[in-house]
Amino acid sequence: MPVSTKRLDPPLQMTLNCQCGCGRSFTWTRRIAQGPTPRWIIGHRPGTKAARRRRINIERICQHCGSDFKTTKGQIGRGWGLFCSAECLYANRKIRPRTAARKSIRRLAPGESIPSGTPKRYKNAAGYTILRWRVGRCSYVDAFEHRVVAGMPHGKHVHHVNGQKSDNRSENLLSQLPGEHAVLHGELRRSFNRERAAELYVGGMGCKAVARELGINHGTVSRVLRAAGVTMRPSGRKCGHVLVPLGTPTQRESADTVIYQRRTT
Repeated sequence: MPVSTKRLDPPLQMTLNCQCGCGRSFTWTRRIAQGPTPRWIIGHRPGTKAARRRRINIERICQHCGSDFKTTKGQIGRGWGLFCSAECLYANRKIRPRTAARKSIRRLAPGESIPSGTPKRYKNAAGYTILRWRVGRCSYVDAFEHRVVAGMPHGKHVHHVNGQKSDNRSENLLSQLPGEHAVLHGELRRSFNRERAAELYVGGMGCKAVARELGINHGTVSRVLRAAGVTMRPSGRKCGHVLVPLGTPTQRESADTVIYQRRTT
């Protein structure tokens, strides 16, 4: 049946109730003599996301504060709609809101008591072991393991007797003043057998292996060998390989060129 396009003069204004269930009314101006009459507010038509969001027609009681609030059938079906606000949700479940908290890490102050609990162990770039305790939410305290074992001496350094920074046994630690510690390391660098270190290194051992053999730090071995004019071998760390010299130490000493063989670690 054709729809009449005859306009009304003056236009007819009508007040209609939205049939989606929201309980709201709206005003519609009818300008054509015959035509369909709208049944919903724009965006409230059933089956659309906007309609589901606006269909707040179920009254419930908050399980925390006991106040009345309205929710939707979809929220109840998904297990929501139990609390009137986020504050009641967090208070009932005893959880904190999702706020970004910045991690705070500080060094254990001199004279401060060691925190209780089992700490986590880390190793820094220098090879020292670090202990870290959690003392609060996003708050941590750390300290060097060798200083904790030595009793946290105030104003003193802790020396490793055998030169191994990872060996933090009490019998391997010695508390000294900073000046005494510097003098001791200077004597160790001057007193160890440099000829023996050079012989072991040329024989195929690495700096760390030589340091374990002589009981000193591998950094000291590397510095002394470079100062003595010993040709240092490439480490091969970047490519995951190790270069091993061919032949016996006597053959390598008599030869003008040392040939290396690349082996996969």
